[in-house]
Amino acid sequence: GMWGKSTMFEESAGIPMIMRGPDIPKGKIIKTPVSLVDVFPTVIDNLKLTNHKDDRNLPGKSLIEIANNQDDYERIVLSEYHAAASPVGAFMLRKGKFKYVYFAEGYKPQLFDLENDEFEEHDLSKDPKYKDILDIFYRDLLKICDPEEVNKRAKKEQRQKIEKHGGVNKILSRGDFGYSPAPGQSPKFD
Repeated sequence: GMWGKSTMFEESAGIPMIMRGPDIPKGKIIKTPVSLVDVFPTVIDNLKLTNHKDDRNLPGKSLIEIANNQDDYERIVLSEYHAAASPVGAFMLRKGKFKYVYFAEGYKPQLFDLENDEFEEHDLSKDPKYKDILDIFYRDLLKICDPEEVNKRAKKEQRQKIEKHGGVNKILSRGDFGYSPAPGQSPKFD
């Protein structure tokens, strides 16, 4: 696509979760948002294991449990983006019919009603009617992380990696590679 996977629009960030197994209801479609943090509890649940005491407070919920319950419109999931020379970090929360996108360093947030605006063409963040919803989402985000601190840390780590590899000019002089190498394999630059 024109914008690749570097935005929080549904066509980029929204990935259908498809599951099959003995404890998964056949043909059921759920609207509860899920995320990669749900994979670990799902594996533990599927293998009928007990969480180690250090793992009990990790985020995430078993996808088996989610699939066997009613839709949870209050569940919040987080997605972040800090890569591909993005000027600032983006943090997206999904909850119910809304999608909230917070951009670090003072950029204006976005708010979309996915039930009534599936293509995310109408940013509700500018509408005073949605100020309370924006405030609630911002507080929810702060319960998960400090987005400004995470953004600073991500940029610092990116700068360190760039310097480790000789700086921007040296990295760019290598050329590009059109694939992600398998673990243990070195990339072949064009």
